[in-house]
This record gives sequence, C-alpha cells and structure tokens, in this order.
Amino acid sequence: MIDDIANGDIVSYRDEITISPDSGPLRKGTYVLPIYGDTEIDSVKINDEEIDPSRYQVINYFGGTSPILQIDQIRRESGETFVIEVRTRVDGVYMNEQMVAHPYIYSGEEDNAYRFRGKDKVMNYVTNVLQKDVRDISYGAVNAYTTDKIISRTDDTNQPNDVVTVDDQRRTKEPIKVFLTQEGEFTNDDGGSLPGCLRLYDQGKFVEIVGKKVKVTESQKDQPLNSIGWDKENGLLLHIHDAAVAPGQYSTTLNWSFENSI
Repeated sequence: MIDDIANGDIVSYRDEITISPDSGPLRKGTYVLPIYGDTEIDSVKINDEEIDPSRYQVINYFGGTSPILQIDQIRRESGETFVIEVRTRVDGVYMNEQMVAHPYIYSGEEDNAYRFRGKDKVMNYVTNVLQKDVRDISYGAVNAYTTDKIISRTDDTNQPNDVVTVDDQRRTKEPIKVFLTQEGEFTNDDGGSLPGCLRLYDQGKFVEIVGKKVKVTESQKDQPLNSIGWDKENGLLLHIHDAAVAPGQYSTTLNWSFENSI
C-alpha cells in the first residue's frame, strides 16, 4: 500500500513474473496495469532494458475513468522469470480516493491462451491542498427599535453546523493562521448604513472586526487545520448600537485569509 499520493509524484511499479512450465511459452503476451486519472508514463523496462514506446499505450475506458497501461509483444519461454518496471508521473488527482490496481498478463495465442493475475496494488491518493468552504452568515430579522443589543446568527450557522468547513489534505502540515476582516459597514439597497457592527466573541470577550484583520484561529505544526464553528454565544455576533434601524435588507463583505505562520 502507498499512502498520500498527490499530483506530480513519481510512482514506480514492479512486477516479477514467472511463466509456468505447464502454460507453455508466451508468444503474444500482453501486460495490463490499471493507472490513475491522467497519470503519465515516463518509462517502461523489461529486465532493466527500456522498451520502445511503440510497444505500449495508455487506453482510457469508460470515458477516461478507468485508464490502463497496456504493453504488447511480450515473448518469453516456459519457466522463464522476468521483471516489468513502470515509472509514472501522477496527474489528475482532484479528490481523495483509493484505487486498487489488479495487474495481469495474458497470452494472445488462440491455441495456447492463458492469463495470470499479479498482486493487488493499493494506492491512496490525496489532493495535497487545504480545501475550504465558507458559508454566508445571516442574523435574521432585527426589530427596528432594537438598540444596544447583541444579535446571534441564525441556527444554520451555529454549532453543530460549521461556518467554515475545512478539509486539510496537506501532506506537510505547517502551521496556518486564519484571519477575518469586515470590509465596511452594513448597507442596504438605498445606501443607508446599519447602526451596528460585527464582533468576534470568545467567552464574553470581543473585538470589533470592521476594517481590522482579526485572528480567528490557528493550527499547530503537523496538525490539521480544523473547521470553524461556534455556539450561539460565541464567534461572529452582530451588535446594534444606540440608534433605530431603518427598514431594509443590509449586507456586508467578510474577507477570510489563510496564511502560513512559519
């Protein structure tokens, strides 16, 4: 088994094959090796000798979802042992996925057809990237006469629901800091401003984030960055100041940044 394979990696395969004396010589032999995605073939060797590319090809089955490497014109005598080595360069990894490759070799002679299956090769592929999905946040309807009050997020962005879903598939997990900035005031379609601002709360303490770059969380070396979510008393809460709220639908823009902290 090989774990944490990502785009750009060099993966080499090696199969030692013995032609059984009971099977007869291999005259029109074909070796088949399933490969992943858009993986490229760098070289193919038989008994340490690189063979001409005209003897092998990559064939895409089912619209390219099941590609194989096929090596033709293999000739070996009964009882002979030989080694096939394939050097590849991985590409086309867009999701975390496991592939179990079943290599095999077969004879194409009509009067002496047989097939041998090799050892399964278990390959675990990863994107090697930090994937983030940030949700929009709503604070629901606010009474026009509300003043000096903290408004919590709607339930869909309170725990157990995350505001930022993180899937950290980096192989080398350096520390990361997450920052948040509110670009400007809440405004409505008429250009009016909401008499309020967002605060980042943590156990009763808070910092206003309008025009400020505020740290939300950070990860440690060799540890994944976790998803970000809060209960209704913590995290991003809306504070309405001492002024009446004019009718309208208000919005602002939040900028999330993910920065290496080394």
